[in-house]
Amino acid sequence: MKTLLITKIDWDTEGMKAVEDCNLPLAVLVVNAPNCWDTEEYKDGVLSEELSEVYGFCHYGFEVVDIFPDVRGGRTVWDQYKHLAFMDAPAPTGKGETTNHED
Repeated sequence: MKTLLITKIDWDTEGMKAVEDCNLPLAVLVVNAPNCWDTEEYKDGVLSEELSEVYGFCHYGFEVVDIFPDVRGGRTVWDQYKHLAFMDAPAPTGKGETTNHED
């Protein structure tokens, strides 16, 4: 499982300010992301839809980075990101995708 950092979220706020007016994050940590996170189908489909569903706003796009296997493992790393919003990773959809669960 991976921990992803979604950054540079370009929210569709219809002219309002994302942070000040709508209380939207500009970055989100996604925990327990499947190993197929780097596929176009997962990022542009499943993850994109979940981001809009969780925060109630559509967006024009975002960037995704695999930051490390698990942020909860190291205190120094955790301190860098603990102020960000968190979101559980949505399950992948489609045939043939696997999450490669840890044993």
